[in-house]
Amino acid sequence: MKKKILLAIVSSVVTLVVAFLIAEIYFRYKSGPVPPPESGFELYTHDGRKVSTYLGSLKLSLDAFTFYSNFPSQHTPTFNINSAGLRAEEGVERDQLPKIAFLGGSAAFGFGTKDQETIPSIMEGSLKSHHVLNAGVIGFFSGQELTHLVTRIIDYRPAVVVAYDGWNDLFGTVYIPERNESELGFNQIFFAVEDQLAEKHQTDHSARISFSRFVGIASSKSRVLDRLDRALLSHQAASQPARQPADRRLLDPVVENYVENLRKMSLFSRAAGAEFIVVLQPELGQKSYRTPEEDVHRCRAHKPPRQRDHRGLDPAALADFAKIERQGAIRTAVAERQGTAQ
Repeated sequence: MKKKILLAIVSSVVTLVVAFLIAEIYFRYKSGPVPPPESGFELYTHDGRKVSTYLGSLKLSLDAFTFYSNFPSQHTPTFNINSAGLRAEEGVERDQLPKIAFLGGSAAFGFGTKDQETIPSIMEGSLKSHHVLNAGVIGFFSGQELTHLVTRIIDYRPAVVVAYDGWNDLFGTVYIPERNESELGFNQIFFAVEDQLAEKHQTDHSARISFSRFVGIASSKSRVLDRLDRALLSHQAASQPARQPADRRLLDPVVENYVENLRKMSLFSRAAGAEFIVVLQPELGQKSYRTPEEDVHRCRAHKPPRQRDHRGLDPAALADFAKIERQGAIRTAVAERQGTAQ
């Protein structure tokens, strides 16, 4: 009797293993090699050694001043980053034409859009008289933008410095993670890397954790388990209620820190002879009352990912920025810089 039970267990296990292998081979043959996700990123050392488990088409490198920055000299079908880490043509930062430096996070960088669809690119096409340096880096908070400006971007002697931000500091701090007041000003990538360093230390000193991590990494390579994991995450996301702010009391110190960083950027820019402009990044998802025009933009988020950018706007919506820019402070600042204010 015991032998029959043991034989049945062994047969079941063998059957499951064979079925799993067949499914794995099928999915690999059907889908072929899996390219890095367009919406993801990978973290490297300054000399090109990968130091994270993330997968994505965008490479970030550790930076002595801003913690991380765009890895230089990247070229993909979607975006191009030059040797200076700017999303721009090679050498444009050294051109004699007046420049506008565009600081910010993923919205300024244009994460998920093609080079010609980014806000800086549309601005440059509209202005003609200036190069617009796309110095956006995904996930950047205002403190990182300030450091980026002081340690690198100001060296390009921009005539105008634009900070297109706000979401990462405000919503990224209060709505996304559960942070306490001592952790404000740090973005998600910092905490993720910090967690990975702690895991690495634990792996080096614990055989159990090392084996567990090995199993986790191995399972992440499986197409079958990946599909099951995505289905489970999708089900959990659909059943979870909307995320609430971690603590509304954090808004006051967050806003104070954000405004202070903007003030420092303004002081430093003007001391270097550049105009400084703040463009608050729009956020429609958290608004209780939206205008009809805002609802139109928000509805565009329901388009398939390939037809919209990372902020939920399809490329056609970005043309609206050019209309606003023609009447806005950026053109005025440029004109004042040339001594022909309109």
